[in-house]
Amino acid sequence: MKRAIPGAFLLLALTPAIFGENNRPCGPREETPLWWDILLNLETEGNYRLEGGDRTFTGNYSFSVRWRGFMERDDDDYLLYTLDNDLLEWSAEETASRGDAATRSTTGDFKDRPFLVFNYIIRKNQQLHLDFIVHGIVVPQAESEDSALLLFPSSAENNQRDQQVSYNNYLIKGSNRIVLDEEEIYAGAVGRTYSWTWKHQSWTLRMNRTVFTAHSHGVIVRLSIIPRYARPD
Repeated sequence: MKRAIPGAFLLLALTPAIFGENNRPCGPREETPLWWDILLNLETEGNYRLEGGDRTFTGNYSFSVRWRGFMERDDDDYLLYTLDNDLLEWSAEETASRGDAATRSTTGDFKDRPFLVFNYIIRKNQQLHLDFIVHGIVVPQAESEDSALLLFPSSAENNQRDQQVSYNNYLIKGSNRIVLDEEEIYAGAVGRTYSWTWKHQSWTLRMNRTVFTAHSHGVIVRLSIIPRYARPD
């Protein structure tokens, strides 16, 4: 198991100068790839609701994340290097209601933002399993004695294991199992699209009152892995 290594200093490994006109490495081609470019794009849209006491909070959000890096073989496993990890789009709003009165928060009012962590690619029985998670945020944004962690997407290999909720158990459509056969990355460029829908709701007793929390999101992940056959000069 190999964790992602921040690799800003390795950016030269992927500069255009080392590629030919067809974006293939210059120099003699070897039979076995020496490393692989990896690009992961994740898009999601979701909503949430929190009811506690005499106030109700509802919200919705959308964001897009792009992770770029590369990996190389390390004996029976793979080393993963991060080059770029960008939040390309982030939009959110929340409404706090009490009776007929309501206040609204928009994107700029949200204290935290989504952040993707690509932990590793692990090899199991000639398959490659991706482990990543987009760390969630606490809601509501408005002042409240009640709060909840809003869960964002993660792969099946991750399963949000550090949280009380088992993320994988609440998929209602599709699959977050981001897996491919190892032999595919040696045969040529690989492109995959994965999608799923997730939903969770709970009732919690706090200070002799019941707090209801519900949140859901839909996810699209686009993965690209391209073999490279020559080291940069």
